[in-house]
Amino acid sequence: MEPDGLENVYQQARTLKNSQNYAGGVELYLLRYRTRTNKETHKTEIFPSFYSPLTEPEVQEALLDNFISSEATYTGVDLSSYTFNGGEADSVSYLTVDAYSNIDYLVDLLMAKKDFQPDLRKLNVNALKCYIVRIALPENEYIYYFGGIKNYSQLQKKGIIVQKAINDSKLKKFDLDNTIGFSLGVSLILYNDTLYVANVKSFETFFRMSEYYKAESENIINTVIQGDKIQEDTLNALRAATSRDSRIAKSVSKLKFRGERVSKLFAALNDKVFKTVMSNDIFMNSYRHVMFENDLLKVKDPADSNQIRELVRFIADTTQKSVITDESSVGKI
Repeated sequence: MEPDGLENVYQQARTLKNSQNYAGGVELYLLRYRTRTNKETHKTEIFPSFYSPLTEPEVQEALLDNFISSEATYTGVDLSSYTFNGGEADSVSYLTVDAYSNIDYLVDLLMAKKDFQPDLRKLNVNALKCYIVRIALPENEYIYYFGGIKNYSQLQKKGIIVQKAINDSKLKKFDLDNTIGFSLGVSLILYNDTLYVANVKSFETFFRMSEYYKAESENIINTVIQGDKIQEDTLNALRAATSRDSRIAKSVSKLKFRGERVSKLFAALNDKVFKTVMSNDIFMNSYRHVMFENDLLKVKDPADSNQIRELVRFIADTTQKSVITDESSVGKI
């Protein structure tokens, strides 16, 4: 499947470059996250904040060139729908911006340019999450792309960086403090309310998906995982683990796609069924800490995050491999 319209977008970008009419049409934004206290709940909230520095035409040209150079990544490839696991290998994933509330919120702010800060003097470079480039295309459209950002010195190998002053042939040592390094390559593209993701790790970092998973997992524990089938100490430890460990929270969040299967699992689970499951070599060797006592699932040591992670995998795998439920096997989530 070809990314809808992206091939035409790249053609427009090349036309823009060749016409030398890009000055003012390529805007750079810098994204960081800030904290504030909600006056009603008195809780600390984290929210996106944008900076919009002025850029010279040469910088705009470089940013435009960077986008054009990404064409091979985003066109002529098979698209795969983004899931919690990202997309298929060697493909570009896609999702609509309203797939997750935090993405929808950030994109709305980005497009509205709401509360953008022009003053970079007090900005800590290390606080930046990514850079975003908005390109005004010749056919009155806009496209956004996202890239990684680091302190300039972090992009260099060990050594001394100097700049040649052509007019007087002097070499000047770069000042590496408060410099901004833009990683080449395009991690994400936003076009027509669709995000095209070439780098899943960057996507999850830029949009703070770890926090989304933590919030989502609480809802999944309350609605999908049946608490009356899990020992209280283990259930409390599961809640605590998802609030501090985004990897566990992400695994729990995946279960919402198998809500019906999870319900069947807990409905069928009893001592006899559990022993049947654990007699399977795969389960017996993989889930050494998961136990079933007094008609309840538990782990040996609820304080051990690895054992809580093992419990979540046990629930996911028993719904996938159809050892208990009457559902047919499904792919990995």
